[in-house]
Amino acid sequence: MPGRKTLGGKLGPPGAGGQGCGPCWLLVGSYARGDAGVGSDLDMVVVVEASDEGFERRAAGYDATNLPVPVDLPVYTQDEWRRMMDRGGRFVETLRRETVWLHGADLLASVDEQDWANG
Repeated sequence: MPGRKTLGGKLGPPGAGGQGCGPCWLLVGSYARGDAGVGSDLDMVVVVEASDEGFERRAAGYDATNLPVPVDLPVYTQDEWRRMMDRGGRFVETLRRETVWLHGADLLASVDEQDWANG
């Protein structure tokens, strides 16, 4: 079962000039909680500044085939992310409890750090 260090750097944004340049990367689920086991998939969330692609098609721009586990990778725009955080709900509460920010937490200034810290 791969650890965070093994997974780091193996999944990146599309090439230079692509829609995903400068994204925020979040690790969620069993790997973020530290209870991943045999058969666990990797749950990540990417937040990009903007995208012309529909939500369902965005993850296609990210190649996860070199990772040793299956990957669930929804890709949100910053506007979609902010609206989701404002609406709240079960998924948002889970994100607040379990998220490990891998890159770019400072790019989402609309997310109150205290709110995330207090989960």
